[in-house]
Amino acid sequence: MNLFTADLNALSIADLEDFLAIKSAEEQRPAEGVKIDYKLKEPSDFPETVAAFANTAGGLVFIGVESKKLKHNVPIALPGETFVGGDIRARITGKIISQVTPRPEFSVGVVPVAGRPGVAVVVVRVPEGRWPPYEFSETNRTRIPVRIEDTVRQATLREIEQLFSKRESQSQTASERIAGAFDETKPFN
Repeated sequence: MNLFTADLNALSIADLEDFLAIKSAEEQRPAEGVKIDYKLKEPSDFPETVAAFANTAGGLVFIGVESKKLKHNVPIALPGETFVGGDIRARITGKIISQVTPRPEFSVGVVPVAGRPGVAVVVVRVPEGRWPPYEFSETNRTRIPVRIEDTVRQATLREIEQLFSKRESQSQTASERIAGAFDETKPFN
């Protein structure tokens, strides 16, 4: 199963094990990188990774996945994370929409760990954003993060300029599509 395209509402632990190749040799497992981030516990600033993925090429954030930090940072187990009280999907969604501006597109998959109430593995899929730059705000600080290799860092001034240029070019493309849809010189299909 390809988690970059699959319906995240229908995920199972077996699907996660398959995508992460947990039962395969470590060198065959997807390493943390430009499009994948592993979190064992739910950090308060995980929406920063969501903003960074939206600002770069999109990606997947896994919460509740243990990874081997030495060498390539590959997944080694799916212990899950304890989410106390309430709807996990609503909790994750609320954190993202309250800390990332403008609101990015994203999907959240929640896979309960069998026999452990309140414990789940969460997958957040973020496509490359259409309206960059996306900023992350927490308490009194705001940052425009980008994903470089397997890290999230503050965008440089040049990178921020590129993000605005990307927004402008995508906006023009959308305007051209709309204008083209009403072009009377073209045949109507």
